[in-house]
Amino acid sequence: SISIEDAAIVLSSKSGTGLTIQKGIVISKDRYLQTSIPLIKTDEGSPVFDKNGELIDQSVITFFKGPNSFTGQDVIEIYSHGAPAVVNAIFEYLKTFGARLANRGEFSQRAFYNSKMDLTDVDGLAALLDAQTDMQRKTALKSMMGGDGKIYNTWRSKMIEIAAYSAAILDYDEDDLPQNITDKILNKTKDLLSELQSTISSWRGSRALRNGFNIVLIGETNVGKSSIFNALIGQERSIVSNVAGTTRDAIDTPVTREGQKFVFIDTAGMRRKGKIDEPIERYSVMRSLRAVDRSDVVLMVFDAVEGVTEQDKKIAGYAHEAGKGVILVVNKWDLYEKDNTSTLRYTEMLRKELVFMQYAPVVYVSAVTKQRIHRLPEVIKYVAEQNAMRISTSILNQVIEDATAINPPPSDKGVRLKIKYVTQVKIKPPTFVFFVNEPEIMHFSYQRYMENKLRESFGFEGTPIQIIVRGKQDEE
Repeated sequence: SISIEDAAIVLSSKSGTGLTIQKGIVISKDRYLQTSIPLIKTDEGSPVFDKNGELIDQSVITFFKGPNSFTGQDVIEIYSHGAPAVVNAIFEYLKTFGARLANRGEFSQRAFYNSKMDLTDVDGLAALLDAQTDMQRKTALKSMMGGDGKIYNTWRSKMIEIAAYSAAILDYDEDDLPQNITDKILNKTKDLLSELQSTISSWRGSRALRNGFNIVLIGETNVGKSSIFNALIGQERSIVSNVAGTTRDAIDTPVTREGQKFVFIDTAGMRRKGKIDEPIERYSVMRSLRAVDRSDVVLMVFDAVEGVTEQDKKIAGYAHEAGKGVILVVNKWDLYEKDNTSTLRYTEMLRKELVFMQYAPVVYVSAVTKQRIHRLPEVIKYVAEQNAMRISTSILNQVIEDATAINPPPSDKGVRLKIKYVTQVKIKPPTFVFFVNEPEIMHFSYQRYMENKLRESFGFEGTPIQIIVRGKQDEE
């Protein structure tokens, strides 16, 4: 257990991050330390002596009076030269006065105990200390400065209001209650749930900013996945060869582009089953499929000259069924004989061959000349955001209501399909549940119409959409 009354010492610079000329030693100080270390004062170039009076270092020492310090207690900071021998000597000197090394996260815990921070602030601080990119820094700083806490307080106020209305229904006669009080409770509850869903979705996006997007490159052998991989990361991590199937394992490499962290995963090329002879290659294909499962976005790589093969369709189908964001990357575009309409005609061919993947954007690149390689991180980030998008229930149902007004639901044997309401239950991929009166009347063609309306209204470019139809019994 941690006592907030005893003195603790910790290095203020996080070990192993950045280059520092000086390291500060921070001492959370109570009355005992205040009276036992008379040498401590605020000054420039203050000498620090050991217990024998020998000079340890010429340091800068500052004092922060509680409760206006980080922890809410009296705090002393000693800024010494960062040599390990200097730091260790000062540590040993302070320990003779009863000070001890702080436990992991103890200063934040003391700040929490003294109401200087709430749990969201602590979480934001931890994220800030781990930030490796500018975008991670901004996200963490927003949380640390109370952004999440304000959201919690807003939710709390709304919950209290809903509870008060509910209690009034139980405690008062109907004639004494405001009109439409039940509708108010339902509407306020729906709005709150919508806010919760939207915020949770944005937090998942923040987690992706913190951890980075996992991007896997898949495709047949010798389509140039490893060359694109090396071009993206800016160095040669994957072996590039004209011999098909050179890469045998999934290779993970973190890269930062414009403040965003990406983890690129190169995989083994996937031959047709009949051509997989070696057990090690069969294992490599399994590893590639598992890499797809843990990815956020899939770069489906094609050879521009070879076009779309049956194996390409199977590989793309696996990514589609897994619900991943997908980008179609046509490599070796520099080798393709082109005219003014080549890009348009090639895109039309891709749409025809991959009819189940109309939503995927197409990028034409050359790993050799680096043509359009620089565009991929921007498109990746966009597709990852689309795959993790969440729509509020109220806005979603308004879109569905407008869609049914334009194209009324089908009927069967005198019974017309009625869509009661729709809600999004999942992201990655975006998944929507339609609650209807008669699920069997919800024909596939009308589901496709609804999917098109969702894409028309919200985008969802690069991501599959799942629609689940539920009846009255499922609703209950």
